[in-house]
Amino acid sequence: YQDPWGCSGTDVITLSVSAAPQASITNILPNTCNNALPFILTGSPAGGTFQGQGIVNDSVFNPNILLPGIVTLYYYYTDSAGCKDTAVVLTEILQVEQAFFTGMQPFYCQNELNDTLTGIPAGGTFSGPGITGNIFDPSAAGTGVHTLYYTYQNPNECVSQDSVSVMVSDNPAIACGSDHEICAGEQVDITAVFNPANELFWSTGDTTETITVQPPASILIIGTVYDGICFNADTVEIVVHALPSISLPDSVEACNEYLLTAGGSYPGYLWSTGSSSQNINVTATNEYSVTVTDSYGCTSADTSYIEVMPGPIVELGINRIITEDDAITFTVNSGYDDYLWSDGTTSNSMVFDGGVYGVGIYTVWVFAQNDNGCFDTDTVYVTVNQGIFVESEDYQNQVNIFPNPASQFVNFSFGDLNTPDRVAICDITGKEIPVITVNPADVPGTIDISRLSTGLYLVHFYFGNTCVIKKLSVK
Repeated sequence: YQDPWGCSGTDVITLSVSAAPQASITNILPNTCNNALPFILTGSPAGGTFQGQGIVNDSVFNPNILLPGIVTLYYYYTDSAGCKDTAVVLTEILQVEQAFFTGMQPFYCQNELNDTLTGIPAGGTFSGPGITGNIFDPSAAGTGVHTLYYTYQNPNECVSQDSVSVMVSDNPAIACGSDHEICAGEQVDITAVFNPANELFWSTGDTTETITVQPPASILIIGTVYDGICFNADTVEIVVHALPSISLPDSVEACNEYLLTAGGSYPGYLWSTGSSSQNINVTATNEYSVTVTDSYGCTSADTSYIEVMPGPIVELGINRIITEDDAITFTVNSGYDDYLWSDGTTSNSMVFDGGVYGVGIYTVWVFAQNDNGCFDTDTVYVTVNQGIFVESEDYQNQVNIFPNPASQFVNFSFGDLNTPDRVAICDITGKEIPVITVNPADVPGTIDISRLSTGLYLVHFYFGNTCVIKKLSVK
């Protein structure tokens, strides 16, 4: 310095210049969910101070106390030289919906039905023992105390979670045995195996350990046990089979014999006679009983009194072939009260004169009756021919028609005989049927009879001067 008079003076100062500090907040994100846990902010360099919304206890940032929006955080730092810097950071506080769920009970028995859980807001996930999707299965969870969770993440990727503790208790044990099949009217005992300290009750209303039931129809018996907390049950199916149906007549008056039938189609029959067939032929007056057993072993029995009265027995023998020059005397057993023949004769014999009747086929029948109302009847056919046609019993036995009855085709067989000279199919009056012509060259063999109407026919087989007549039934 120099004053006005020219005097001067000098002073010297030495300065030290330090680098400015660079302050920053190192652990804050641009976005923070408002349910995030409080955390300690980290400043660099260390030793500064924090200010701003949500800062507590100097350096703890607590998003929970902030509303959604932008907040500004400050970090003030002064170094040893007194140089200062301030870090300014913006972070957005994001809204988080509070997650919770419904549908749970605090206590379950292991055999209870599943529960469907509802999470709010929708779209989250459930987790924990016994959870499948949003279904809680106590049986799958097992006994014990379990914690179940519902976790929800919103579009901002903020996560919230709810949890519920639940207890699953074991079921009291009970076993009622195997199922049963019985016959109607039978009884069955059912016994429950359980802890006597527990309470037992049956679907029948009984409370004893063993019950006896006689159900009229198939039924499901349920035994339930209660230990003061949980119920458990076991079932026994009882299948009741109806008894076989059988109904014999109370009493019957029959002539000569009576076919007594038990009916049905069961695997087992046992008559008082010792027979094991479905029917028995009764020929003596007596009381008869039968026991029927079905495929389930169920039985029914019934009794019938059959009075067998003696009745006539009449037999006229085989069909006959005669000429107009012949006569036949038909005779049946004597000693019956009433007789009636086809020609009106009322004795035990009838004379059939071929000359009187003439050429043709005739029906001869007889009816005989006792005073007890029993009767019998028999019928034969007599063919009256011209010439010397004769009938041979040997021929009659060797000529056969099968099947008989027949519907479409029929076969002829002749045993040891030669092929007949002619075969004619006639109606019951002896008139030959023109629509059916049998060529002897075709027999033995199959003959088409499909053009014959349903009914009874007579087939004539001519062997020289012998003629055999056989009945043919067409159905």
